Amino acid sequence: PNPNPNPNPNPNPNPNPNPNPNPNPNPHPNPHPNPNPNTNPNL
Repeated sequence: PNPNPNPNPNPNPNPNPNPNPNPNPNPHPNPHPNPNPNTNPNL
């Protein structure tokens, strides 16, 4: 009459909540991005 009353109530509630939140955050962005690209000493 009741062979399996509760077979699988919660099989996988949280399979993969955060697999890869920050794969490549750029550790070296560019500390010196050339502040004066057009320097002309003979101007």
